[in-house]
Amino acid sequence: MPHGTEPARLGVVASKRLMPAAVSRNYCKRLAREVFRTECAAVNGIDVVVRARKPVTVASAVQARAEICDLLRRVELKCRLRA
Repeated sequence: MPHGTEPARLGVVASKRLMPAAVSRNYCKRLAREVFRTECAAVNGIDVVVRARKPVTVASAVQARAEICDLLRRVELKCRLRA
């Protein structure tokens, strides 16, 4: 969702039902924040909420990172087309 101010903002949702262990939830959130930090220049002025749909482990981190990058690119494209 565009919000008009310069820095992009991120919200991360990692449910306890999906990932019962706090370590898994924290890892998922850290991964999403790291990807957002590296890619946030592309999505300036946009609020993004990332919700985990399946548990993220160290083994699946590469795939999760690629999916988050892809989602950020799609969000940027959608918001640019709206403007």
